[in-house]
Amino acid sequence: MNQWERITVVCAQGTRWVPMVLFMLSLGLTLGFHGKAYDDAYITYRCARHLTEGHGLSYNIGEAISATTTPLLAILLAGLGRWSSPEWIPAWGGVLSGLSLFALTGLIWMHARRENQVWVGMVAVAWLFTCPFLETVWGGESLLALALSLGAFYLYFEHRHALAAVLCFLAFLTRGEGLIPFGVMVAHKLWKEKRIAWEMIGIFVLMMMAWWFVAPRLGTSFMPKTLAVKMAQMQSGAWGPFVKTTLDWYRAYLIGSPAFPGIRPHPIWAMLPLLAVGGGLAWLVRPSERWGWILLWLALYVAGYSILAVPFYTWYSFPIFLAVALLAGIGHQGVVEGLARLRRIPASLRIGMGWGYGLFLLLAFGVGAQSVIQSMWAPPSPAQRLYTRAGLWLRANSAPAASVGFFEIGFVGYYSDRRMVDPVGLVNPDVVPHVARGDFTWALRHYQPDYIVLTPVRWQDRIGRIRDENDFKAHYELVAALEEPGYFDSPLAIYKKSAHPPPGL
Repeated sequence: MNQWERITVVCAQGTRWVPMVLFMLSLGLTLGFHGKAYDDAYITYRCARHLTEGHGLSYNIGEAISATTTPLLAILLAGLGRWSSPEWIPAWGGVLSGLSLFALTGLIWMHARRENQVWVGMVAVAWLFTCPFLETVWGGESLLALALSLGAFYLYFEHRHALAAVLCFLAFLTRGEGLIPFGVMVAHKLWKEKRIAWEMIGIFVLMMMAWWFVAPRLGTSFMPKTLAVKMAQMQSGAWGPFVKTTLDWYRAYLIGSPAFPGIRPHPIWAMLPLLAVGGGLAWLVRPSERWGWILLWLALYVAGYSILAVPFYTWYSFPIFLAVALLAGIGHQGVVEGLARLRRIPASLRIGMGWGYGLFLLLAFGVGAQSVIQSMWAPPSPAQRLYTRAGLWLRANSAPAASVGFFEIGFVGYYSDRRMVDPVGLVNPDVVPHVARGDFTWALRHYQPDYIVLTPVRWQDRIGRIRDENDFKAHYELVAALEEPGYFDSPLAIYKKSAHPPPGL
């Protein structure tokens, strides 16, 4: 028995502690990321707060438009907000992310145990906990959607098809692409057993029919209407393609990228894609049915987003990282088994190769863990701090019925509690065709919000240019300039419309 085999035996014997370790790590991240989330998460928080207050899932009260892409998360947050306090909803968003991460990593481990591949589970889970961009999805629905989908796969392979269908439906309510794992499972049943999964289909269809009747009563639609908005954004040319920009984003963590100048690269993270490539080759040599169908689900997710021409957002790209982490785990399992089979080379050389590889792997995990810890200790991002202050300023200095125009409606919309006008169309459906044509000032000219918020750098050439128009100069005045020391995109300028403007801007 070589050192890798001995380590494998020890790890297998200590698996009873895995749930506790995963829970403690998830709890640590939940506490460390408390008060932190990305801007779009606060769009869902606002919809959840409105549901708690009896206004349905609408974003602007009185308008039958829900800007959230994740009805299930909004409903869960609304329930927790009603049980505790609506003001706790952002904190509950972080708690649900922590619980989702615990469930996701636990399910990866359970799948690996079923395949008798503990190394796949250990390495994939380790990559998830040391992921340097974990904070970019915290507070949103990505972790929950992935956990529900992976849980559905686990129940399906355990022949508990009814419960698998329920989780598929919940995954669909979390994100519309939750339809993909359901389709993959139905296809597996047909491929493997030459039978139609009538039980799963029946339960899934019944739950979808129930949602068809419930959704309007909650103030939302059967399918989120945000897909058309995202496609229009892509048509405008202002966003990068999904796959290409995702690859560039990942590359920024390895060697840097001018498109993402704020990311500090660490070449040691090249261990992840290298192991993933090895994992793909190892799977081709010795296919695993369970991992194969799970990876097919994630591949179809990427293909679907590419075909629909959806733009890049970090939380959209996280499922790709999950696929890479799983492939890296498979690759590590192949390395361990390969080293165990190297009987013809001297034992000292085998031991040296094993230790060298292990040290590089631990170094990659260590750098990732350091990055995560730094993110936990760091204050909320400058954008979150600045936009929160802007929202609170508007709440304190504007009438409750005032309207506000800004292209980042998350933090500002949540904390201002004012009716928002979104130049990129998320809460104003008639804006979408103008966005597709690249006109990002139409909403501001058409709706003439009482306040307009503009940044000095981002979107200056597309939205900020409105401040150079004569009509804007004539009817809006600067009332606040909010600084955020050290932040490249400040001061944030807040303009107020004059009391009696002539019709039309």
